[in-house]
Amino acid sequence: IIDPAEVETNIVRASVRASQRRAAEWSAELKRNGVRVNACSAWELRFVTHRHIGATEIDQALDIFSSVWNRWQTAPLTQCTVP
Repeated sequence: IIDPAEVETNIVRASVRASQRRAAEWSAELKRNGVRVNACSAWELRFVTHRHIGATEIDQALDIFSSVWNRWQTAPLTQCTVP
């Protein structure tokens, strides 16, 4: 685990395994909702901020991620066609 007080980075990796949906499915859905993110493994997303991304944009991305998570928690899983 990294102590954010000691390390400064613009890269965040997030596991989505608990959702039972692969990272590629998350990436596609988040992109449809305006969040540009890539799958970096079957179960992990890689978020990267750039100099023009601030707290407001990060909060928006978190809200969208939360919205997708909540929507998927009530939706039945279907066969994932994304590798």
